[in-house]
Amino acid sequence: MTFIKLKVPTLVQDIKVEGKNQYYLRPVFIAHPISTNLRYELAVAQYQKELKNFFKGFSVDRKNAQELLWYTFDPEVQMHRFHFEFNLGKEYIKGPFFCVIFEWQNYLFGCLPAFDHFLFVIGDLSLRLSEQRARVEDVVRYLLREFQEEDTNFDPINFYAGKRDFVTTIEVGIHINEAHLKFERSKSNWFFSSLQESENFDGAIELERVGQDLNGRYPNELDRAYFQEELVDSLYQLIFRRSNTSIALIGAAGVGKSAIVEEVIWRYLAGHYHAAPGEAMQHVWQVDPNRIISGMSVVGMWQKRFEAIIQHLRYPDGRSQPDKMLINNPVTLLRIGKSASNNMTLSDVLKPYLDKRQLQLILLATPEEWKIIQEKDRRFSDLFQVIRMSEPSAETTARIVLRKRRRLELENSAEISIQAIRQLMYIQRNYLQQQALPGSVLNLLQRLATKYRFRTVDAEEVREEFRAYSGLRDYLLDSSQTFTANEIKSLLNQELVGQPSAVQALSDVIHLLKAKLNDPGRPASSFLFIGPTGVGKTQAAKVLCRYLSGDEKQLLRFDMNEYLDEGAVYRLIGDENNPEGQLTGRVRYQPFGVLLLDEIEKAHRSVHDLLLQVLDDGRLTDSLGQTVDFTNTIIIMTSNVGAEAKNRQLGFVDKDQDDGIYLKAVQQQFRPEFINRINKIVVFDALGLEDILRIARLQIKELLQRDGFVRRTTILNISQDALAWVARRGYDAKMGGRALKRQIEKDLTTLSAEQLISTHTDTPIIFDILLREDQLYPQIIALDFLTPTEEAWLPMMPEQKEGRRFYRQLLNAVGRLENRVSQMETRQGVSDRGPVISGFSSAVDWHYYDFKERIAQAKEDLQNKWLTFSEHHFPGLPAIPLRLKSGSLIPRKDWSRGVREYYRDRIFQEEGLRQIGEMHRFQQDRFDSLETEFIRHYLNMAFLNLYAEGFFSGRRENLMIRFESCITGLGRDEIEFLLDLYANFLAHMDVHYELDKKNRSIRVEGYNISQLLSGEQGLQLFYTAHQNPVPIRLSLVDDHKQQAPSSSFQVIRVFDSLQLMTDLRTGFTNAANINPEEFKILVYAGLPRTARKFLL
Repeated sequence: MTFIKLKVPTLVQDIKVEGKNQYYLRPVFIAHPISTNLRYELAVAQYQKELKNFFKGFSVDRKNAQELLWYTFDPEVQMHRFHFEFNLGKEYIKGPFFCVIFEWQNYLFGCLPAFDHFLFVIGDLSLRLSEQRARVEDVVRYLLREFQEEDTNFDPINFYAGKRDFVTTIEVGIHINEAHLKFERSKSNWFFSSLQESENFDGAIELERVGQDLNGRYPNELDRAYFQEELVDSLYQLIFRRSNTSIALIGAAGVGKSAIVEEVIWRYLAGHYHAAPGEAMQHVWQVDPNRIISGMSVVGMWQKRFEAIIQHLRYPDGRSQPDKMLINNPVTLLRIGKSASNNMTLSDVLKPYLDKRQLQLILLATPEEWKIIQEKDRRFSDLFQVIRMSEPSAETTARIVLRKRRRLELENSAEISIQAIRQLMYIQRNYLQQQALPGSVLNLLQRLATKYRFRTVDAEEVREEFRAYSGLRDYLLDSSQTFTANEIKSLLNQELVGQPSAVQALSDVIHLLKAKLNDPGRPASSFLFIGPTGVGKTQAAKVLCRYLSGDEKQLLRFDMNEYLDEGAVYRLIGDENNPEGQLTGRVRYQPFGVLLLDEIEKAHRSVHDLLLQVLDDGRLTDSLGQTVDFTNTIIIMTSNVGAEAKNRQLGFVDKDQDDGIYLKAVQQQFRPEFINRINKIVVFDALGLEDILRIARLQIKELLQRDGFVRRTTILNISQDALAWVARRGYDAKMGGRALKRQIEKDLTTLSAEQLISTHTDTPIIFDILLREDQLYPQIIALDFLTPTEEAWLPMMPEQKEGRRFYRQLLNAVGRLENRVSQMETRQGVSDRGPVISGFSSAVDWHYYDFKERIAQAKEDLQNKWLTFSEHHFPGLPAIPLRLKSGSLIPRKDWSRGVREYYRDRIFQEEGLRQIGEMHRFQQDRFDSLETEFIRHYLNMAFLNLYAEGFFSGRRENLMIRFESCITGLGRDEIEFLLDLYANFLAHMDVHYELDKKNRSIRVEGYNISQLLSGEQGLQLFYTAHQNPVPIRLSLVDDHKQQAPSSSFQVIRVFDSLQLMTDLRTGFTNAANINPEEFKILVYAGLPRTARKFLL
């Protein structure tokens, strides 16, 4: 392999990428590679890296020799920016063009990088600059014409030179292989070749494959270590002095071992330390031991490969000074290489060279890793000079973070606020104390800067990133979110039935985590749950996990039945053959969460000994010497010890005696040192029939999580008698909730399947479970959406200058009603003093005068507006605008099946409700003050016209508005809310009604009531936190107690936590406390089309 130093003439341009000015680098004579970056030095580093990658594994042969020659071509060039003006057909060219001119073989040559690096002869050396310019102009004119003919989107601006363009020479070192000639034997089939002769390895090539030259990352890719001057100087003397002493840098993960070594390399290359005269540059290679044996399947091959690498490090390209090897996973040196027929490891190969100081090896290790190395191979560890690196103080860490912040802002064009830094330090203090500074903070800061490139990083972004990393829910991380003491207990009680002690214990630990008062040197908490089977011990762990992370699938569960033997410990923490332990591996990648050790009494005694360290120190070391942090893990152990002794008790035994039996059994089963390390032992009580009733409802909800129900939005309703029937059949004092679960599977699953296959797979459903003839009967009711009404359901309100004309139209409508009344009076013989025709009842007399009074009042209001209205101002005070807003989530023009399905999914999902809430918060009101005033008078006239149609036809109706919840036992507050809403609306409309809250109904009497309220029949969905939606059904019942015909299972409105209402018919959103004027518009939209078009 031959080392070549390239000097590549490079064009540097200033271009815009994503609105940011960036440096753009590419070779002058060849099209690739290219690189872009906001900072020039980073662009150069990336450019050099691309060149190295291009030549990695490059072998010179007859086909590619010319390509290599172009990269080695480095004439002395002159940069010229010529300004040309000329006509090119219909285009007028006026702009600067960049040309590189150089001498070669007594001729002048020109290169135009903008024209695909076009190279041409200018002329002999005697040409003056003006003559050179003319020649270049001819070539540019010719090339532009060619591009114009080929490209229909031709734009000459793309060929103009930038004001800040320049040419520079960039150096980069590469290694080139010599390819075999055709008559030489091919070694492509290395396996059969190796059977005939020894495989020869080129150390330089193999080193490139298994390692990385850290010198090549200088200057911008090397990490920097700040405020460590003394340690940097000491390490420099050890790494780059002639003694070649191998070094072991020992420090906790994240303390900055890699950064300190890279800082030494950076300063060495930057010339901070004066080298001896004539001293050759030394390189530091970071090598991955796992890659050394990769692909080496034949006996002895990896040894030859490693020997070739070592020899190249000792004598790199004939230089007198050897290169260095850096390894940051040193335990693998003692493990890799072993096989069934060979016990040699990488460390065995290294020992002779390290012993004679023929090679310098730098190890980066944690204290635990170094301890393993000393225990396994003391002779190997004694070959190193040990330097221990301590964690910086909090003050030094803050200074390091601020320095790193400035560098990351420059590299990523991001802005990291001081509030973000404070939030990072807050997270480190409360959640990452066991991780060493400054790495625990810098790693998160690095991810944030990369993720939010070109943007601002604030405290919220820090919390969001840590939330994604930890899996913890926002309420634990955000100190501004608070909750009451009973709020958590109430939520836990809903899912953990009949266990007040467990609820209290879990509530206490959540409070400790929220208040940040847990012991930072131990697990977040540890419990031992004891009690009979089927009482909820495992369920308690799931409930806690779901509350902390939002998903019970995040629970780390281990069945200790699988760890009965002596080798169980090594399965948990790993061994040489399987270094990734089952326990340590899972907690390493999910350190924040709940760890469940089920039936802990069945585990081997050595497993209990292993847990002593975890319960006491909150940490565990695996087989590779890596420390796993348990301080953010809640450990829950379950056990049935004492259950048999409890069952043998005769007669009535109180709870204290029960607890004593269980605690005595725990003391007999486990050693005192194990028990003393557990934070709390919780005794679970046996379940009674009342508890089984509640559990039955919970387990039926779990049934709804199966795919057949999940693919639909399923709302469960089980009648009280059906629930009691299931609970009685499934109640078993010994088996607890598990017997009930089996009974539910037997009674419900098959029957539900028969119903489900008859419904559309994408239809939301209400799942009713009824009891008929001592058998469960599942009934599935498909829900549908109210189709949005047409766009022109509400006429366009006029502009202010058309106001008088608008009110004249309304007055004309009133006049038409007055004419109809006059005609009726003439037919009926009614005098000014009232009706005199025989048989005209007093009730009709009262309604007649009431109707005339409504007309007169409407006429007076409209006349006042018409008389005082002008084009220049609106009479009176401006009306308060209606709070209705348009929800763009709801489609109108396209109501195809696909759109309908998407719409349904968004409405029935929490994410869709959040989106509606966000749109409502930031959107403006749909109607301004003037439109509100016009709409108010228009609607008054529309409803008066509807009333008049009923009066003239004699349709005076007596109906009942009935409200009922589709979920047994739920919806009382929601129905109360709707009763008040409709009562206020009816009062505003001056409609006679009687409110009956006890029977959840409103009796209404008046003209055309059925048409007025026909659009209100259907379901109104109420969403509340932590619960399934509650559908409230509104129906109209006539005097004969028969429900009026309607699509009563259509969803017409959605309420989000009694805070926001979404009307599906109109697409309007409004605060849930909607006033009668606003609600009137929604009712109007539900009127028959003929009633809504009276004015048009």
